[in-house]
Parts: sequence; C-alpha cells; structure tokens
Amino acid sequence: TWELLAKAVDAERRGGDGYGTPEANNAQRVFVNEAIARDPELCEAWARLARCHFRDFLLGWTEDGKESLEKSLEASARAVKIDPGSSVAQACRAQCLLFGNHDPQGGFEHAREAVRLNPSNVMGQYMMGCTLVYCGEPDSAYDHYETVLRLNPAFPNKGALFCDQMMCRALGGN
Repeated sequence: TWELLAKAVDAERRGGDGYGTPEANNAQRVFVNEAIARDPELCEAWARLARCHFRDFLLGWTEDGKESLEKSLEASARAVKIDPGSSVAQACRAQCLLFGNHDPQGGFEHAREAVRLNPSNVMGQYMMGCTLVYCGEPDSAYDHYETVLRLNPAFPNKGALFCDQMMCRALGGN
C-alpha cells in the first residue's frame, strides 16, 4: 500500500505546479483507490483521496461538482476518524471545511490541530493562514504564510500564496 501511495505522489508531481492537471489527478486517484482497497484503514490514502476529489470540485474537473465535494468531505472525515493524530488528515479536513463547506471555524479547528501535531506541515501552515483570514485575523495569518515559504521556498502555489499575503496586509490596514 505504501508503494501505491508513493506512485500517487509521483503522479501528482508529474502534474506540475499548482493543482496539477486533471490527468495527473485521475492517475493518482487510481493508485489511492487501490491502496484503500488493500488497506481500508490507511489514513494517508483517505486524505489523498479527499484532495483528489477536492481538486475536481474546486477546478471544475468533473461534471458534478457537488458530488465531488461530498466525496471530498467524506474522505477527509474518514481520514481524521482513522487517525486524529495525523497532521496531514487534519490539514486536508481544514481545506475541505473552509473552501468546500464555507466553515471557517471548523476549518480553523482542524488547521490548528494540524499545526499543533506537526509545525513543519506546509499544508497545515497554509490552511492555518487561510482560516485565520476568514476568521478575521489577517495579521496572524500572514505569519503562517511566511512559515510556508520558509518551510518550502518552492511552494507550488506560490502565486496564490503571494495574493493571500497581499490580502492580509490590505485587510490589516497596510
């Protein structure tokens, strides 16, 4: 199952920066679904499946965005249920709740847990920044975005991150 997850990571990487491509997303989903079939309690596979469905929803890579969002929410909830101590699962759940369900407080709780569990989790730090903006704390959010850049200077969604930082400064009156 871990080899299948490694293949999924490679498929995602081959999709390029940002959110990748629909083809890369579909390729990794095949590996993730096979990993889940072999080990239904593999938290990392459920978190990665949630991200695949979330990308379909967010980027319109599917005809039924609502169904993709529901699948993403279900998979992220399953990942957290399997292992509430997984920083990756918590960060994924935060993303689904914030951007999918428009639930900044729910997203914040999971992002905060992701960062508490692993302060070096780039996605956790990014989601902490995103949720803090929506919760009305742009100055605190900016610090988390800076942490993302410190942890990964080659962050694949750097354009979005810079826009988020600019928004933090504007909302903070700067």
